[in-house]
Amino acid sequence: MFQGLQYLQVLDLSQNIFVMFPSHVFDNLSQLEELHLQSNRIKQISVPQFQDLTNLKKLNLAKNSISQIIYGTFLNLTRLQTLDLSYNAIETIDDNTFENLGKLKFLELLNNAIKEISEGTFTGLSALSYLDIYDNNITQIHTGAFKGCPNLEILNLNDNKISNLDGTVFKDLQHLNILTLHNNLLQSLPAEIFNGLGSLSLLDLSGNPWLCDCSLHYVIEVAIPKYFSGFFQLDNKDKTVCALPSAAQGFPMAKYLKNNLTNCIDVSTTVGPVPVVIDMTTAPGEKFHTVDEKDGISSGLLAGII
Repeated sequence: MFQGLQYLQVLDLSQNIFVMFPSHVFDNLSQLEELHLQSNRIKQISVPQFQDLTNLKKLNLAKNSISQIIYGTFLNLTRLQTLDLSYNAIETIDDNTFENLGKLKFLELLNNAIKEISEGTFTGLSALSYLDIYDNNITQIHTGAFKGCPNLEILNLNDNKISNLDGTVFKDLQHLNILTLHNNLLQSLPAEIFNGLGSLSLLDLSGNPWLCDCSLHYVIEVAIPKYFSGFFQLDNKDKTVCALPSAAQGFPMAKYLKNNLTNCIDVSTTVGPVPVVIDMTTAPGEKFHTVDEKDGISSGLLAGII
């Protein structure tokens, strides 16, 4: 199909009605640097399709109907820097699928149907700085899921179905700057979950059904100040509200924890596993103070990644 175009650098086949391509359709395009296949009807990618594109830097497969990414698909794309797989129907990604993409910096997986992130999902992404997994069906993130991308700076996990997080799930992300967990099903957090995230400057926990008890008080009022000594913002404070206990429902979480749970046992010197915390508070709600407007943090700070 592309005979005689061996020096072609950019190929745009977007906004067509392609359903599939022959296995070796892009052979002989070894100088190609950008391939745009977005907004088609592609359902499946075969392993040989991209094997000759060894100089490719940008691959856009967004807005198709791809349901699975199998191992070997991107094996020879060792110079790839940007990969967009957003707005597909991806449910599973084989372990080690991205293992040879050592120069990849931007990976977009938003608006798919991914259910879990395993330990091997992001293996090999040593240069990755931006990972967007917004609006999937993620219920589980396995321990070690992000160890393959130690230079990650922005991680968007908004609008999933995450109800529990392991205390060490983010421990490999020492360069993480922005973490967004908006609109999941989280009620609590392990005390050590932010240990090691010394570079974190913005955290969004809004839109979750938080249980505002002494365990959460420790995380927000003790652990976060301990781990983040530099500039740090808890974003969308006005939308980060308590769901339980019933007397606290609807109250901004940070203000409620600070002003109402004053009798929690001090575990500020505890290091390591989640501490045992005894809730000694009386009926909540009586001491609550209204949040001043100056205490709010604009959600516009995340506009670039949502």
